[in-house]
Amino acid sequence: MEIFLDIIQGNSLNAWLRSLIVGVGVGSVLLFLRMLFRKIVKPAREETMFKKIIRAIFQRTNSVFICIASVYAGTQLLEIPEMVITFIQKIFYYSIFFQLGIWASVMIEISVQGKYSEKKQDDPAYATTIKTFGTILKLIAWILLFFLALQNINNVNLTALITSLGIGGVAVGLAVQSILGDIFSSISITLDKPFVIGDFVKIGDVKGNIEHIGLQSTKIRSITGEKISIANSDILNSRISNYANLDKRYHIMNIGVHPETPLEKLEEIPDWISSIIDNTKFGRTDHVRIVELGAYTIDIKIAFFIESGTYIDYIDTKQAIITNILRLFEQESIIMPFPTQNILLEK
Repeated sequence: MEIFLDIIQGNSLNAWLRSLIVGVGVGSVLLFLRMLFRKIVKPAREETMFKKIIRAIFQRTNSVFICIASVYAGTQLLEIPEMVITFIQKIFYYSIFFQLGIWASVMIEISVQGKYSEKKQDDPAYATTIKTFGTILKLIAWILLFFLALQNINNVNLTALITSLGIGGVAVGLAVQSILGDIFSSISITLDKPFVIGDFVKIGDVKGNIEHIGLQSTKIRSITGEKISIANSDILNSRISNYANLDKRYHIMNIGVHPETPLEKLEEIPDWISSIIDNTKFGRTDHVRIVELGAYTIDIKIAFFIESGTYIDYIDTKQAIITNILRLFEQESIIMPFPTQNILLEK
C-alpha cells in the first residue's frame, strides 16, 4: 500500500496526464492497426498462404497484450520504484513471448492446413503425417519460447536448469508416464501409418471413421454417430483392422437342407448357388460344397468374394445372395429344417 502511495505522491498531475495520454495513445494505435488490417486483409475464396498468415496474425493479436503494452508505455514517464518497474517490465516481456507463441502457432497451423488440404484426397497418409507433425511443431515452438523467456527475462542459466531437470527427470517421468506414452504412441502411429484420417477401422470393439489423430488420443466417429476418444497407447496395444483399402471382401456362410431332399436336387444345389452368386452384382464364387451330414441337416458351405471394398456394397450383395437362395429353395421345394422337440404328455 505504501508503494502505491509513493507512486501517486511522487508524480505530479502533469506527469500522470502525460502517462495517461501515452498509454491510451499506444493502446489506441495498436487497436486501430489491428482493426485496419482486419478490414484491409479480408478473407477471399482464393488467397495466398502469406496473405492468410498476415490476416490471422492481426486477428489473433491478443487484447490483453495490447493492454499490457499500453500500461508499460505509460509507466515509462512516471517516477516509480525500481522493484515495480522491474515487475512491470517482466510482465510486458512475458506478454511479448506469449504473443509470439500465439503468432507462431497460427503460422504453423495455416501452413500445415494448406498442405493438409492439398494432400487430403490424393495422399491421406501423407496428410495425416503433416497434421500430426504440425501439432508437434507447435509444442516445440511453445517450449523454445518458454526457455527463451526464462533466459532473457529472469536470467536463468539454462545449462543448470536442464541439469536439474535431468536429476528430477525420474520423478517427472513417473508422474507423466502415461502422457508421454500417448505422445510417443502418436509419433509411432504417424510414422507406421496403421490408419490415416478418414479410414474406416475397427480398434478393439470400436468401429468407425478416424476423424483426428492427436498427441494424446485419437478421435473416432462410430457407426452409431457418437465421437469416441481412445488413448494412443491403448490403440497400439489393440488389434487394428483397417477396412479403408479393401478392393474385395471374402465371406463364408453355411446352410443346411433337409436330409430327405432328393439326391438329384442335392447334386444341383452347388451349381444353382454358384450361378446365383456370379449373377449378383459384385459377387464371385470361390466354392460351394456339400461338407457335412449332420444330425438334422445336410450342410452346405458357401464361400464367395464380394468385389467391392465399401461396407454398403458388402451387406447389399450378401442380402441379394441370401434372398435369391431362399427364393430358389422355395421354387424347388427344398426345405431348410430347424431342430424341434415333440413332448408327449401321458394322462
